[in-house]
Amino acid sequence: IPQSTTARPTMRPSPSPVSVKPTSTAPVTDVPTGPVGSVLLPLKDRDEECVEDEPCERCSGSCSDHGGCQAGLLCFQRRGYELIPGCEGPGRPGRSYCYDPFVDGLTTEELLSNKDDKDENCDKKDRCDKCRGDCDEDEDCEKNLLCFKRSDFRPVPGCAGQGTSGTDYCFDPNDIEGEY
Repeated sequence: IPQSTTARPTMRPSPSPVSVKPTSTAPVTDVPTGPVGSVLLPLKDRDEECVEDEPCERCSGSCSDHGGCQAGLLCFQRRGYELIPGCEGPGRPGRSYCYDPFVDGLTTEELLSNKDDKDENCDKKDRCDKCRGDCDEDEDCEKNLLCFKRSDFRPVPGCAGQGTSGTDYCFDPNDIEGEY
């Protein structure tokens, strides 16, 4: 006859926890959050395209360029269900939405450069600063920065915006958790 392995109640209390202080005062969430005070907005689909005369607000789409977004917002180009900073929900696959590239507390100095910008080809003689590219190797970046290799619009640590698809950017490895 098999014996029961079920624990039985005892008259003795369970041992005290090691620490009674919480490790964090931040609430536990099941969705990403921005800096304190920022609000995630649901993605919204408009019936008509976002255009300069009727620009889309934050987390609304479909935009085809930055001109279709309200002042201070950019058009986040998607190919699938990429997460959009400051927004939540899946939206439609491949649909682009207006967003605030600074919602995570980054500044204009940390905005990724675009191919349309005046600079942008780094080498050992003309090294790029943080959030600038196109670098090919770490030596193309200023001291203490590394070249972040990417495809498409993969986010660059410590930088805002999307930059140019497939462009590699210099970044500060201290802006990411763990080892790079």
